[in-house]
Amino acid sequence: MMMNPVIMLLAAYGLGCLSTAYLLIRLQHGQDIRTLGSGNAGARNAGRHFGSKTFAAIFIGDAGKAVLAVYAASWFTDSRTVLYMVLLAVVAGHVYPVFLRFRGGKGMSPFAGGALALDWRVFLGMLGLALVLLLVFRRFTPAGLIAIVTYPFFIYGVELSRAGALLGGLTVLLILFAHRSNIKEMIRGGAG
Repeated sequence: MMMNPVIMLLAAYGLGCLSTAYLLIRLQHGQDIRTLGSGNAGARNAGRHFGSKTFAAIFIGDAGKAVLAVYAASWFTDSRTVLYMVLLAVVAGHVYPVFLRFRGGKGMSPFAGGALALDWRVFLGMLGLALVLLLVFRRFTPAGLIAIVTYPFFIYGVELSRAGALLGGLTVLLILFAHRSNIKEMIRGGAG
C-alpha cells in the first residue's frame, strides 16, 4: 500500500518532535531539561544531570522514534529516497520540535537510530570510525561529529545512491548546525 510521501514526512517530523528528554525529566523530576546545563533537550545533557540510566533511557527513546519512523515508512514505500527524507524529517523534528517552541536536542540519538534502520552496514562503518576516533581524541563530541560527516560517503559507497548521499549530507549538516557551539568550543580547544 502506497502513501503520499508528504504525509510520511509530516508524520516523521511529528514523531521527531516528541522529546524523550523533555518528557522523561518533566515526569520524573518536574523540571524542564532546557533550563539545565547546556539547555539542550537531549540524552547527553540529561545524563550529565541525572545519571547514566537517564542517558540510556533517553538515547533509546530518541533513537527508537527514528527507527519507528523509518520502519513505518518502509511499509508504505519502496523508495529509499523517501526513507532518507523520513530520517531527515525525524531529526529535524527532534532538533526543532514545534511543541517546545523549536528548542530541542542536537539530533545525534535519532540520527543513530535512523541510520541503523536504513542500512546497518553504513551504521557499523560510522560506528567503527567513531570508536577509532574516540581512542585518538578521548572525547565523544569530536569523535562522533567527525564520524557522522562520513555518512554520505558511506551511503554512496554501500548503496551507490546519489540521492541517499545528498539527503544523508543534508541530515549531517542539520546536526552540525545544531552542534555549532560545540564545534566553536572544540576549535578554541575546549572540552567536548
